[in-house]
Amino acid sequence: MSSQGYKLGRKEKVAYGGGQLPGAFFTAFFGQIQIFYVYWMRLDLAYMVLGQIIYMIWNVLNDPLFGVLMDRTRRQDGRYIPWVKIFAPIYTISFILLFFVPSGWRFTSSDQATQFFLFIWYMSTLLLYDTGFTVVYLAYSALLPQISHDFKERTEMAIYSTIFGTIGGVVAGIVPLVFLTNPTADKIETFQWCTIAFGAVSMLAWIFMVKYVKERGELIPEQKDSFWRNIKHVFKNPACRVYILFDGLTVGINTALMGLITIILAWGFGLDNPYALVPTDMTGLTLYFIPVGIGIIIGVTLQFYVPRRWDLKTLLLLDFLIMAVGFFMAFLGCLPAPGAPHDVYTLPWNVWIVSAGVAIGLPGILGSLIYLNPLNADVVDYDEILTGARRESVYSGVNCIFSKPMSSIVSIAVPAILFAYGLASVDPLAPLEAFQVLNGFPSALTGVAVASFLLPAIMAMAGFITFLFYPLGKKKLAEIRGILDAKHAREKEAFEAKVKARENGVAP
Repeated sequence: MSSQGYKLGRKEKVAYGGGQLPGAFFTAFFGQIQIFYVYWMRLDLAYMVLGQIIYMIWNVLNDPLFGVLMDRTRRQDGRYIPWVKIFAPIYTISFILLFFVPSGWRFTSSDQATQFFLFIWYMSTLLLYDTGFTVVYLAYSALLPQISHDFKERTEMAIYSTIFGTIGGVVAGIVPLVFLTNPTADKIETFQWCTIAFGAVSMLAWIFMVKYVKERGELIPEQKDSFWRNIKHVFKNPACRVYILFDGLTVGINTALMGLITIILAWGFGLDNPYALVPTDMTGLTLYFIPVGIGIIIGVTLQFYVPRRWDLKTLLLLDFLIMAVGFFMAFLGCLPAPGAPHDVYTLPWNVWIVSAGVAIGLPGILGSLIYLNPLNADVVDYDEILTGARRESVYSGVNCIFSKPMSSIVSIAVPAILFAYGLASVDPLAPLEAFQVLNGFPSALTGVAVASFLLPAIMAMAGFITFLFYPLGKKKLAEIRGILDAKHAREKEAFEAKVKARENGVAP
């Protein structure tokens, strides 16, 4: 039977794509966690670093653990959907609590007890948030390779997922921009209520997804492999080893860019920069963002048409290359102009080059996000060829072994780079300012250019080099899909016969 025999309806594809909306909402907020806790709540940077280290360790441990637990789950509604039903509310509540810190804990003196309570709140909500994120999106990514084996369907679901994710990221990204740029107590209170609103919308998206997305029972093996046997199979898969690096570098690039949106706008484009003699207003910013908008439109359009001709390896090599080129251009444009004054902020050397570089790099980001899950699905399919079994959630769990720590590493590296170039948090008694400039404005702007654009460009080039070693080209994938189509047709027939026998009261 061809993979077309498992054709999905539009509602199921949209429901699956909608499951990405909550993650985009929460990630847009979470990307500003350093600004909220360090620059507003005044959590000591040492506590923030300690928290990120603990968070990174838990990230390394929980993904494989929950991946194997899901793989061993046997419920009437599947292996993955039951976990979403339980942990989606936990994920949502912890997201809200992460930013609903008691206002009295904002650090305004040398009282270390306040710092300790603030750190405990930060760590407990952060770990609960990460656990919810891990469970929900391990299940989410494991669903795609199971519910469809058709490349076009997988790509279409991934595109829906990216569209919802982009919409969610843009809409939710506006909130930190508005309320965390030069924050005040009133702004922070409104920001906190926004987390509740976005949490409520997120629950609706998950309800819609679990209602219409159904798992395929014939692909759930009866045998339960041990933890170490599952892990061994994953690391023996050469395609998976490349995927692990790909996933980590993609997350690193997005963490850097998402975490620096407000800083890029204020320092790279001069939007309402309090140190500028004539700050850029929204009208000026709109002009600079025309190339960026064009880049987004071109990027989305290409993702619909290019997959018809190219395999994923070729597509992702191209995506990493244009990210490296685009963000390096933006880095050059974001550097201070020759002779820029030491004590006054001025716009970078060439803001239009910054805009053009971002416009070139963004389609690459879109491509890497769209093809993240289809690529994982190909890796899972290849594992079935190698071992005869499917272990989608195990792959989703182990694949994160680099991406989760990478998120913490970049979260630590970005403020460290800014501080090294003299852009630091202000004195706690001056709450209306976000930063102070220690070594002059040209140095501070260079730090913004390095953290915002050079760091992502380096990671993108590393991704390009890594993907040269990916073993699943177009010919190999065609061979794999032909074998699996025939195998799954036999399994579906046997499963339906077993279900029918059970309904008739006959032992299988």
